[in-house]
Amino acid sequence: MPKERVAKSAIVVPAVVEATITGRLVDLGPYPALLEGKAAVRGELWRIAPADLSETLRVLDEVECFGVDDVDLYVRRIVICELDDGSFEPAFVYFLADPSTAQGHPAAPVDTAGRALWLPRADLPPGWEDA
Repeated sequence: MPKERVAKSAIVVPAVVEATITGRLVDLGPYPALLEGKAAVRGELWRIAPADLSETLRVLDEVECFGVDDVDLYVRRIVICELDDGSFEPAFVYFLADPSTAQGHPAAPVDTAGRALWLPRADLPPGWEDA
């Protein structure tokens, strides 16, 4: 097998795993906002091949309005996340740049383990606001 094929097959699999970080998740309606905090926030860790990381971050920065306009909507930071197997990995995460814009918005719902998890409102079970 050629070395190139071996190197490409060495990428960590699975490429997307469940992970938890520390913060505070707020429901802004059409999208969530991550803020500094001490609560558990559930999400996904996407493992990107090193050769694709620069372009992936460029596209994500544009989507998250970070570094592309005069005023950032989100800022990218590196945090440590905990995977379901108890291991830890660093990850890029987008935090709301101006936390004051989240005032008056509800916290995101939490799962049965007490971790915040954002879902579009249409995907939430009835009565989630009362939880």
